[in-house]
Amino acid sequence: MTLTVLFDLDDTLLKTHMGSFLPAYFRGLGQTLAHLGSQDKIKGQITHAVGRMAANQDPSKYLREIFADNFYPPLGTTEKECQPALEKFYSEEYPKLQSLVTQKPEAASLVRWCQSQKMKMTITTNPLFPETATRQRIEWAGLDPQDF
Repeated sequence: MTLTVLFDLDDTLLKTHMGSFLPAYFRGLGQTLAHLGSQDKIKGQITHAVGRMAANQDPSKYLREIFADNFYPPLGTTEKECQPALEKFYSEEYPKLQSLVTQKPEAASLVRWCQSQKMKMTITTNPLFPETATRQRIEWAGLDPQDF
């Protein structure tokens, strides 16, 4: 039987200073979407949409769908209209947030040990960020997303 190890990302594989990370994240995202409203309005909509994701009890709906249904319409836009700006944010601005996290050297050692033991590994972090953000944070931890 193969053992599967489930890893959380924040404060397990990567030391995330949420007190500085989240405000910087919201500030950057608010600037990216400033054409839709104030930073407070954008942050409020994100908070609302994430809350709806967390409250979801319908396993047939993807969290991404729930977020989109609750984030974009109140701002008078669509996911498709915002996609180019968001892709640019996650490729150019989001990487700057790496300075707000710290690698945990023991994480890489543990992952290598699990690999040596032929264990499967998966990231089971709370899915509040898009996949690209999670992959980047895995890399910030000094790890390879392909290992999970």
